[in-house]
Amino acid sequence: MNIMTDEYNNIYNVTKNLTVLYAEDDEVVRKNTILILDKFFKNIDIACDGEECYYKYLSYHKDNDKYHDLVFSDIEMPYMNGVDLSKKIYQKNQNQTIIIISAYNDPKYLIEFINMKIVYFLLKPFELKDILSIFTKILDDNDLFIKTTMVKLNHNLYFDLDRLELLFNNQQIKLTKKEILFMELLIKNNGNIVTYDNIYYYLWDMNMGVASPKRLNPIISKLKKKIPVSIIVNIYGMGYKLNI
Repeated sequence: MNIMTDEYNNIYNVTKNLTVLYAEDDEVVRKNTILILDKFFKNIDIACDGEECYYKYLSYHKDNDKYHDLVFSDIEMPYMNGVDLSKKIYQKNQNQTIIIISAYNDPKYLIEFINMKIVYFLLKPFELKDILSIFTKILDDNDLFIKTTMVKLNHNLYFDLDRLELLFNNQQIKLTKKEILFMELLIKNNGNIVTYDNIYYYLWDMNMGVASPKRLNPIISKLKKKIPVSIIVNIYGMGYKLNI
C-alpha cells in the first residue's frame, strides 16, 4: 500500500503534531508497532509496562501542564494491566482518548473497557490500513482533533495557520515573512477577493507609505514560483484571491 495518498496525508497533517504515549511489554510487538506509529506521529513516549506508562503520563503532565493527546495500551502487561491503567488515567483526565491494543477479544475485558466508554480497539497483528481506519474514526469523533488549523489548498498542498507553514507532500516550503502574511491573508478570506489596499495594510501595517505595486509584485511572483500548483489568481484592477 502506498501511504502517500489523500487519506494518509489528511490524517497525517492532523496527527503529526499530537503527542502519544504507548505501552507494550512485548519488545518485538513494541518495535513493530512503533514503526507504524512513526508514520503518523513525531512525538511518541514509550513504556514497557502499565506502571511505567502511568508514571510517564503523570510526568508529562507535570512537565508540560497538559496530558498526552493519545494513549495506546496493551491489555496484558506486568505490574499494571491495560484495564487498571485506563481506570487510573481516567481518574486524572476523563477526556483522555485511549486506544486499546490486544491479541484477542476477551469479553470480560471488553465489557470493562466499554463501561469506561473506551471504543477504540486495535487487534494484533494490525496493518497500516487498520491504523488509518481507526484514526479516521477518532478524528471524526473528537472535536479537539477536528479543530485543526491545517487548510487544504490543493492536492497534497496545505497551509498550517497555527505554525504558518506551507506544506507540499508533508515537506515544508520555505517562505519569507511577507509571503507568509500574504498566504495567511488570502486563506483567511476563503476564496474571496482581497483588495490591494487590504494587502498593503496586512503586509506593511504601520509602514503603509512604502507599500506599492512595485514592492508587492516581486513578492507574489517569487511566491508563485515556490508553489507547485497555480492557486493564486490576480483579479485585474482589484486584488488577489485563492483558487481552491
